[in-house]
Amino acid sequence: MAIISRKGSNLVREVHEKQSMNKSRQRFWELAALLVQSLVIFLVLKKSAEQIDADTAVVRRTVDASVEVPANSWSGIQGTNLSVLEA
Repeated sequence: MAIISRKGSNLVREVHEKQSMNKSRQRFWELAALLVQSLVIFLVLKKSAEQIDADTAVVRRTVDASVEVPANSWSGIQGTNLSVLEA
């Protein structure tokens, strides 16, 4: 009797194996979903950054085309506090 109980039941062994496999399978799909979610977030942020860069370039071209600042316009105020001049 002791030898039989030490070997264990095949049914109990199968139940434990199935539970372990189900747990592993569930964890695999959780990690896969997390990976896909992270990839989507990365692509959205990358696209947003590219769009921001493109919009910034358009604004810079527009500002550069509409405002012409002489090259020597800042030469007389070097070393001064520019925040005072902006107010």
